[in-house]
Parts: sequence; C-alpha cells; structure tokens
Amino acid sequence: MSHDFKKGVRTQRISTVAIDISEVKREISLVDPEDYKNYYTEYSNGGWRTCMLANQSGDADSHRIEASKGGARLTRVGNRLTYLTGLISNWFDRSALVYARLIKTQPGSIVFPHRDYLDFEGELVRIHIPLKTNSRFLHSESDLVFHMKQGEVWYLDATNLHAAANLGRSIRYALVLDFHCSNHITDCLRDDNLISLRYPDSVHRREYNRQEIVSKLRDTYAQSGLDGILYAASALNFSNRSHAIQTYDWVEEVLLHRGDEKDLRSFNVLKQKFLFTG
Repeated sequence: MSHDFKKGVRTQRISTVAIDISEVKREISLVDPEDYKNYYTEYSNGGWRTCMLANQSGDADSHRIEASKGGARLTRVGNRLTYLTGLISNWFDRSALVYARLIKTQPGSIVFPHRDYLDFEGELVRIHIPLKTNSRFLHSESDLVFHMKQGEVWYLDATNLHAAANLGRSIRYALVLDFHCSNHITDCLRDDNLISLRYPDSVHRREYNRQEIVSKLRDTYAQSGLDGILYAASALNFSNRSHAIQTYDWVEEVLLHRGDEKDLRSFNVLKQKFLFTG
C-alpha cells in the first residue's frame, strides 16, 4: 500500500529550561478538573485532556484552531498559573504566541498517528515542554520513536505524521505552545544563546514482523470495535521498528479479513481525516 508522505524526521530538541517541579505541582493543583477538556476524542484513546492557558480570544473554553500572527491572550486559567505563564514569557517571544495549552495524559493513553495544521502552510511552529513525565511516555514521527525529557524544549513538526503514548504508570503534564514563526523554528526563543539543536535519539524497538503483528491483532481483537483495533495497532508501533503509517495498513488488513464493511467505511473516513485533511 503506497502513501505519498514526506520522508524523514524534522522534529528537534532546540533547548532546555530549568523546571521547578515543586512549582509545577503547586500550579497543577490549582487547575479545576473541569478546566481540562476532551476535545480530541477522535484522535485519541484514554485520558488525554487539554487546558487552554492562552489563545486568540482569551476564552478558556475555546479550542478553535485559526491562523494568527500571534498576540495570544491569557485565559482565566492562564492568569492563575503565574509560574507556567512566566516560564513562557521568560523564554519565548510572547508576541508570536498563538496558543498555549497544558496537556494532562493518563497512563495507557494513546494519540493515534495523525497530521495537524495542514492548511496553514508552515506558519505555525509547535513547541513541547514536558513538565512532569516518565521514561515510558513516547512520541513518534514517521519511523522514529523517541522520549522527551523533563524541561527539554522540542520543536515538533505537526504536519508530519506523529503520535504519542503514555506507556508508563504516572500522569504526564506538558506545555504545548504554538507560535507564528515565518523564518526559523528558533525565532520563538527570546535568547539565541539558549539554542542547542539536537535530533531525537530513537528508543529501542524489536524487529518488525508484519505477519506476526497482523495475526496478533486478528486473534486478540477479533470481536473488538474499530477504536479498540486502532488503539492496539497504534500501541504496537511504539514497540516494533515500523513506520507510523503502517498502523493504518495493519488495521485495514484486519478489517478486510473479517469483512466488516461498516467499520471499514468508518476507518476510511478517519484515515482520510488523520492523514490528509487534518
């Protein structure tokens, strides 16, 4: 099965910031559980929640994605979390900030392989900063799986095929920031001296065996719905040396084998959205 995708990994660690974990824990405790929203249920399985700290309207309940030159306004939650918003102001060009989100991820949660911001022609730069994490929280891009450590500042090319999974036993918190940067990904940093570019190191994964994976999915998830199969296939990508796109090849093969036309139609709609339209 052929797919027209750009090859290679473009994600990079661009810097590191000092994280005061006691302040992080204190401010996390100030967030009302109702301020964590579950707006991306199609893209994930498990407890993947978003708290808006800054956006174009200043409304914590608004998660609308739109092109902007920056100038994000703090929400009522952002105004309470002075340590985290101060971290953003001290390290980054706030005038170019479009969105700032606090992401809370429960153990066992997975974000399926997908692409974002396909309509914005490279205008938006996405930055990840793990605040409280574990060694089994993994990201993937194309055929690479890697770990972002606490306090590292990562540029993630959201237009490339990417996914994430919390395979550890603790909740993970991270800042996800979107900037308008028309020139270079590091333009969002306030101080050029803080730049320390490095491509991600791949975590160890077993050799990929397509027949074994598809057989396992067929046998174990014979009675599962589409969401369960997609979850299982996405998890296998983090332990097998494969490209993220193959997640969808495995799911399609399982659905074709069992002749489930309804789930196959739903799968093709999701696949089109995740991979091509965003």
